[in-house]
Amino acid sequence: MDNKVIAVKADSAFSGFAIHEIIYGIDDKVLFSYQWKGIDGMKSTKKIQSKIRYTAKGKAYFMARKQRQYLDEFMKVGA
Repeated sequence: MDNKVIAVKADSAFSGFAIHEIIYGIDDKVLFSYQWKGIDGMKSTKKIQSKIRYTAKGKAYFMARKQRQYLDEFMKVGA
């Protein structure tokens, strides 16, 4: 696994989420990390897997930090 980022979402002015990979299978999962600016530069959590779930209306999300992170709120990066 590399540190390639495919999508990002700001959580605040100095922190946010980075999606590294979508893992397709019977239960699709997202591989993500939480990143923030510390005193000595950018810091990041280890990569975490979370199952992609859907609301009753079909909106895709995953759970991170005890909150729903909706996939349509992430911005795609790279080519």
